[in-house]
Amino acid sequence: MKEINWSDFEWTQKSYNLLKGIEKFPKNKKIIVLLRHSHRYESGDLMNHENDLLTPIGHQYANLFGKHFPQRDPIRVYHSKVMRCKETADGIINGMKETNKLVEMKGDLEVLYDIKVQPDVFYREANKYPLDQLVYRWAAGLYSEEIIISFQKYVKEAAKAIWTFNEKPMNSGVDIHVSHDFILACLRFGWFGFDSNGCLPTYLTGFAFTFKDEGNIQLFDFDQFKKVETPHWWNHQI
Repeated sequence: MKEINWSDFEWTQKSYNLLKGIEKFPKNKKIIVLLRHSHRYESGDLMNHENDLLTPIGHQYANLFGKHFPQRDPIRVYHSKVMRCKETADGIINGMKETNKLVEMKGDLEVLYDIKVQPDVFYREANKYPLDQLVYRWAAGLYSEEIIISFQKYVKEAAKAIWTFNEKPMNSGVDIHVSHDFILACLRFGWFGFDSNGCLPTYLTGFAFTFKDEGNIQLFDFDQFKKVETPHWWNHQI
């Protein structure tokens, strides 16, 4: 099998930059990583996109991501129920175990996939609008809550689940959540107020953050650190 390198593709370079950013976080803080799945087959069939699995390259880089992930014990991995996200999570975990990291697979998490929408409505709208525009339309309240949960309710529920969903909350270590570009764009906008500017996360990229003192969040996003205020509603969740 051909040897792979982080410089092989633009998306792998961005993935490497995310790893380097995670490495710079304080070691005494819990880090949360939201990550898009690895490289997948593109069937072009929106109605059956759940069946698009990882390519061989996608498997290789998921494993490499795990091998090169910074040493931050313990590490826990969650994923969307869609198979390519589980494949990505499995690859990352295998790479971590090959480099003797303490990692645990926690399994699928509902908020990483389920936005409580009627499937036919989502597919209809996704065929009409680019995904980033679909995020803004949802956030603007242009869709009835009879067909989709309100945007604010979703991002709040996701925040509560992703930050507190564990039986023993950690004060350090890393939680990795493998999901989809649309979900990451929704959470990035709903949690931090950053629009996508037409650039959705590429394969094996996303953002990482931790809570700082005095109600601030330290966010690594698009290859740079940012200081973000904690949403007023989030202060009551944690």
